[in-house]
Amino acid sequence: LVVRVRQAGLWEIPVGREAERRAARAATRRNLGEIARQHARLDELDRAVAARLNVPLPNQPTPDQQSWMSEITGKSGNDYDRTAVARLRMAHGQIYPAIAAVRGSTRNTLVRNFSEQCETFVRTHMRLLEGTGFVTGDMLPDPPEATGAPPPGDPGHSHGPAPAATTLVGGG
Repeated sequence: LVVRVRQAGLWEIPVGREAERRAARAATRRNLGEIARQHARLDELDRAVAARLNVPLPNQPTPDQQSWMSEITGKSGNDYDRTAVARLRMAHGQIYPAIAAVRGSTRNTLVRNFSEQCETFVRTHMRLLEGTGFVTGDMLPDPPEATGAPPPGDPGHSHGPAPAATTLVGGG
């Protein structure tokens, strides 16, 4: 997680800073600029955790990240905004479950606390990206298939509201 967060900042900070200057829409300029500022703060936290754990960190974006940066930079107007937001939203959507997995499974209290901080940042970033108006349902991945879930109710048959869980388990 520590390496992945650093890796994310290496491309998201420059993209956010560039978008703050180049984006066509004010909401994109404002929100991506804020993401860059928050990523800079997150990078400080990340480097401190890495130093305490003696984890070496990368200093360059990956080839994929470099290609995304080039793709974004090559656009203009609303295409620039749309592409930047789409790439950033995709990246945040991928790291979000990884953060939860680390939070749910690590025994290292330093990493667990860091994962909680990361989750707060990433959730905020997703809201900022969605607040640009460029995030649409068709750009998001398909939801995972539910396993062990009850079948959906019949939309033609009305059911009353479900009782509070506490009443079902004897807690209230």
